Amino acid sequence: TGVQRISVAPYLGAGVSINTDDDTDDDVGFLLTGGVDVPVSRKVTATGGVNIGFSDDNTDVGLLLGVGYNF
Repeated sequence: TGVQRISVAPYLGAGVSINTDDDTDDDVGFLLTGGVDVPVSRKVTATGGVNIGFSDDNTDVGLLLGVGYNF
């Protein structure tokens, strides 16, 4: 049919964030994470994700972009 399939592996999660910044006391909060892994070839996978941490007085956002080797 000439249609190429692309398989992706999305993920979601939750956890605990711990801020150990020297300027403030240690702060524990809630963390959400999500992203997707996309195979580029049999041995290489591209990945992208975002982490959002909620603490007492602020929200921190982190972005992850990368390439992994499958073995």
